[in-house]
Amino acid sequence: MKFCGNCGQQLDDNATFCTNCNAVIGEPAAYQYAAQEPVQQPVQPQQPVYIPEPSAAPYGAAPAPANDDPYPINVTHKGFWSLGFFFGIVGLILYFVMKNSKPRLAKSALKGFIAGCILYGVVIGIYVIIAIIGALSMM
Repeated sequence: MKFCGNCGQQLDDNATFCTNCNAVIGEPAAYQYAAQEPVQQPVQPQQPVYIPEPSAAPYGAAPAPANDDPYPINVTHKGFWSLGFFFGIVGLILYFVMKNSKPRLAKSALKGFIAGCILYGVVIGIYVIIAIIGALSMM
């Protein structure tokens, strides 16, 4: 009986290779090939694929409005809100002028306009109530 010099498996006397590890019988272990472990090629990193954006809208479609607003989403536009609050007509005009080109600035001016109108309505309402109470107390 023969034994494999590589893995120790018991073999037939006329075996030329091991049935367990595929090592050649009769050669030193240094010259035997390892058939069970295929050689792997080195993995090449994949290059990123550049997909260009379409340069223009399809024929007949309106181009997308330009958004040149450099501010991040979470930035409040206090100056435009203040203009809309203290000078309502200016805030309303700014909204209609800038609603397509700078939508966040325009919304900020509109919100200031709406807040100013609400506050103005509350102040006028309080004034009317005080005037009515004063007129009723004079009677």
